[in-house]
Amino acid sequence: MGNWFSSPWLSSRQNTSPLAEDGRRIKILRLGATGIGMSCLIHRFLYKEWQDKLISTIGVAYYKSSIVDSSGNKVDIELWDSTGQQTFTSIIMHYLRVKKFDAVMIGYDITCESSFDIAEFWVRHLQSDEFKSSANDPFIMLVGCKSDLEERRRVPVARVVAFAETHGLPSMLASANTGHNVEAVFTAAAVGGMSKQNPGSTE
Repeated sequence: MGNWFSSPWLSSRQNTSPLAEDGRRIKILRLGATGIGMSCLIHRFLYKEWQDKLISTIGVAYYKSSIVDSSGNKVDIELWDSTGQQTFTSIIMHYLRVKKFDAVMIGYDITCESSFDIAEFWVRHLQSDEFKSSANDPFIMLVGCKSDLEERRRVPVARVVAFAETHGLPSMLASANTGHNVEAVFTAAAVGGMSKQNPGSTE
């Protein structure tokens, strides 16, 4: 498993600002099928621009950014963009246990129903007794990518709503192309991650 933790599996792409003075830091992992638009969503969040020529993530890409919480305090975000391919399930699950992520964003492409099958796969793994026994209980959310392509939707809204409700998950839509909900999605993941660090907090 050594290759998973080093190049080419792990690459650092972004360091936008100094660490927060109070050391507040949230670790977020992205999972989901390849080519669904999550890497583009991360690029839009970091660089405030649309880029549709990104190469699909191989292994894990690592980024740093920050948000300002509702109290005006800076919170550092470490973003880990994973392939999320089922082929690497055992490696990714090991990585999840080792890194102890605060939040996991599980993405899918609203125009590709099979991508939601993979999202469901990851949710079930993360909510399994085996994973929970590792004392790792991250905040989990569903992110529907390409919200600007609603007319080409292939993942029924009813399916998403039913699954999210059954598994107690928040679900949001976003578009890297238009910028719709991009800041909101990452802020929600960060706030959810903080709630796991500080149970009872809703900030």
